[in-house]
Amino acid sequence: MRALHCAVSCAFFALVLIVTMLVLHPAYLLISLIGAAGSLAALTGLHGLGQRLKWVLPLMLLTVFFNAAFQHRGVTALFYLHNGNAVTLESTVFGLCAATMLAAAVLWCGCMHQVLTSDKLMALTGWLLPSISLLLSMALRMVPRVLRCLKETYDAQKAMDGLTGPLAVPRRCVRALSGTVSWMLEHAVVTADSMKARGYGVGRRTHFHRETWGQSETLFGLTLLVLAGLTLLGIFSGSGTEVFYPSLQFSPPTMKNLAAWCCWALTCALPMLIEGKEALQWRRSGSTI
Repeated sequence: MRALHCAVSCAFFALVLIVTMLVLHPAYLLISLIGAAGSLAALTGLHGLGQRLKWVLPLMLLTVFFNAAFQHRGVTALFYLHNGNAVTLESTVFGLCAATMLAAAVLWCGCMHQVLTSDKLMALTGWLLPSISLLLSMALRMVPRVLRCLKETYDAQKAMDGLTGPLAVPRRCVRALSGTVSWMLEHAVVTADSMKARGYGVGRRTHFHRETWGQSETLFGLTLLVLAGLTLLGIFSGSGTEVFYPSLQFSPPTMKNLAAWCCWALTCALPMLIEGKEALQWRRSGSTI
């Protein structure tokens, strides 16, 4: 997936994110969540997936809890709270679907972060919006550097001050934040001087990129176009119909709906298939050495 052209990768992530956030049918959400988790595991390994699930799963539980506790719409009461409000099946199911949608979107964004790096974003938008793409690239590069500098400064403060007591951690955090802000300001001045010395803003700017369009991009683009068309056709024909209030009504698993769900499943599985193919090719090439 990382080796593909940035245009087809951007089109894929735009499709899966839009469908995930707009279609709240349980079948589409579950398929999207499984596809996002599998794709992230294929891109970053099980460790990378586990690091995100550590806070995604609690976020899902909180979403379900707060929606069920504070949203009392629906006709099917599961039980009643001490204040007389009912916890309904409809609000619980809606909270579960919203939590699944949120988790799937977060995991898909994690996959997008692994595939669409700053240089790919520059290659995609540099010719159209050069200033915005440069600013976005610098911001994406700045975030991990700031976090790393903050951690290093905090560790240095912890090793030097020898403070103990309940105020030790807040004082270290304030000092580390102050040092990091000073470093950011100095780095901004150095970056501005470097860009000025290199002639930024003098004339029309060119950009370098290694993105090429080949047979793999054509095959992936055609496959994505066919699967996306069938999926959207199924959604518009009623395979993604969902009604939560006042009672639950979802599109049934008919043959037409199952076909649309299978197309959506194949769409979400494309990153796993590509990464699996590349891993198999790498293993075969290694066995011939």
